[in-house]
Amino acid sequence: MPARRDRSPRSRLQPFLLALGLAAALPAAGADIVLYEHDSFGGRSFVADQSIPNFANVGFNDRAASVIIRNGTWQLCSDAYFRGRCVTLGPGEYPTLRSMALENQVSSARDIDWLGGGGEATRPGGRVELFAGSGFQGRVFVANGGVTHVPSDFNDRAQSMIVYDGYWQVCEDIDYRGTCQTYGPGRHANLGGMSNRVSSLRPAAGPGHGPGAGSRVDLFDGPRFEGRMFPINGPVANFPSQLNDRAQSMIVYDGYWEICENIDYRGRCQTYGPGRHPNLGGMTSRASSIRPAADPGSGPGTGGWGGGARALLYEGPNLSGRTYVINAEVLADLNGTGFNDRASSLRIEGGYWIFCSDGNFQGDCLTFGPGDYPTLPRSLNNRISSGRRIHDQYPYNQSPSWSR
Repeated sequence: MPARRDRSPRSRLQPFLLALGLAAALPAAGADIVLYEHDSFGGRSFVADQSIPNFANVGFNDRAASVIIRNGTWQLCSDAYFRGRCVTLGPGEYPTLRSMALENQVSSARDIDWLGGGGEATRPGGRVELFAGSGFQGRVFVANGGVTHVPSDFNDRAQSMIVYDGYWQVCEDIDYRGTCQTYGPGRHANLGGMSNRVSSLRPAAGPGHGPGAGSRVDLFDGPRFEGRMFPINGPVANFPSQLNDRAQSMIVYDGYWEICENIDYRGRCQTYGPGRHPNLGGMTSRASSIRPAADPGSGPGTGGWGGGARALLYEGPNLSGRTYVINAEVLADLNGTGFNDRASSLRIEGGYWIFCSDGNFQGDCLTFGPGDYPTLPRSLNNRISSGRRIHDQYPYNQSPSWSR
């Protein structure tokens, strides 16, 4: 997404000044973030007030050496689309990115302040940032995995920490020995009894492992992952105004997520699994809340026969892609759900179901008993428009094999 530049005289002069290498000589009025080509805010500059997923598209890839943040909390990453090594910075002046291992390496940047600090998830997998000062000040040490011995220039210096994903155990001695303390996701402005004592750290099991633990999604207000991006790493019962009824596409990094058309997870809801969803089907521009959900295939009856009462439609073969869960006994018309004529595979958790190619149980109809159907017969493949359960029990202990 291109950066939207401010409309001040400075913005209109920017292309000319960039050619002369003089852009840094003018103040960054109206900018949320200004990146500079050299240390101490020297050289060419790039101004933005919204996320930039790929600096290669704007001619400033791997060029930033210092940065000024005027407003918001920004995440700078070494790879495009907010991947690789990432560092989170609040308002202030940062005369060098060298200590953060990002000098001449910034390839994407995003504003993560839209959720009031709750949207600071980065990429899948655990990650923490340790700070040499309290309140997230001073030098930064980034860990993406276990560190048995914190480098000597940062040993016993950490005073605050941001945990982006999962739970982390911090210990006072090397090799995870001595006094240890576990911290969960969030911003820890001081480390209490562990301040200036950290010598090793590693990911740790957290209290509870319910649906969605550690999972993350990115919502986009445009189709095919275009437009403004909104990172989510937990339930949101009421979308802020800039996202409400605007999400059109989504990337699910891990876990399953339920999106609902009304606040507080009410109204019609749909579950999405891991993967890239370039459109949200019937939920496009209608979502008002989201929360982690159980794997649609992990409930009663998974892997067996007749233990549950649901039918699950899958957009792709082999039970892949988007999922539509039918909890009711009757679904007379899939029109308006975003899943009409989309199903390519099917799971029946229990009971005896009939699915038809037309609404109101008309057209070609076939009956399915409990089991997994990684492909559908030709008469129903990408043609299911209605379905209903017609019997509680299926009399056989195996799935029918439909000829194609």
